[in-house]
Amino acid sequence: MPLHRSILEGELGYDEPTAALLRFRFENAGDTPVDVCLPVRYSGDSRRSFHFLHIDPGQSEHLVPKSPMESLAVSAGSITSRHQGREVLRCFCETVMSLFAEGGAALLRQTLQPGGHCEALLKIPYLAPDSAADLEALARLDFDLCRQEVTQFWRWEKRERRAAPLAGAPA
Repeated sequence: MPLHRSILEGELGYDEPTAALLRFRFENAGDTPVDVCLPVRYSGDSRRSFHFLHIDPGQSEHLVPKSPMESLAVSAGSITSRHQGREVLRCFCETVMSLFAEGGAALLRQTLQPGGHCEALLKIPYLAPDSAADLEALARLDFDLCRQEVTQFWRWEKRERRAAPLAGAPA
């Protein structure tokens, strides 16, 4: 999502501040309490994975690139790491779950009673925010509104692509 405007206002610029919003929902459908845990890791040096037929020692058997992980720290709902000698925001986290750092990862943890549930919303900037305005805009992003706008955007894109013939295609 763009940080400073609606995605419905047009295509994104390559240098425009954007963020991914990920919402995780946990529910205990059992009859005993359970502990749920969501580990979060970060690599600022990853790459694209290759097709499953391409054997690459640089990726796991699940086609995930093997990338060096940064050690994460947590503070007041923020997940950060050090980059070039300064603390950099990697994620805002909105949740009732406990958030703490352990073994270089950020962990979200909660005990759920039978029938209990909880959510975690991660707001992950594409580029580390470098201004107070970017930080404030990231914090203000609303998952439900963003989801509605993204859905509308891609439905519009799909209609536009069906209506426009491909360049060079026979008529």
